[in-house]
Amino acid sequence: MKLAKAKKFKLTLNYKPRIPADLEKALKVVPLAKAQWADITLIMRRDWILWIITAKQAETRKRRIEKARSMLASGKRRVCCFGGIKWLMKNQIIPRK
Repeated sequence: MKLAKAKKFKLTLNYKPRIPADLEKALKVVPLAKAQWADITLIMRRDWILWIITAKQAETRKRRIEKARSMLASGKRRVCCFGGIKWLMKNQIIPRK
């Protein structure tokens, strides 16, 4: 299976993940999801964002955003089905230095 190439980015100690516009728009519609987003840590936010932006197709990304909104509104703090940044680096989706 060939994996999608991601844009290079640098993680620093003061890294604050930028929320994609489509995710931000989706969270605004559901106050519970927006409140949960505000309550989770930056690492948790990073994982949600990486899970969404690594989708290879627009339809998958849309589905992940809808699922994220639903899971956050139900009280989930972490994305359930994502291996995190170590998985991305291991599979060379995010290049190592």
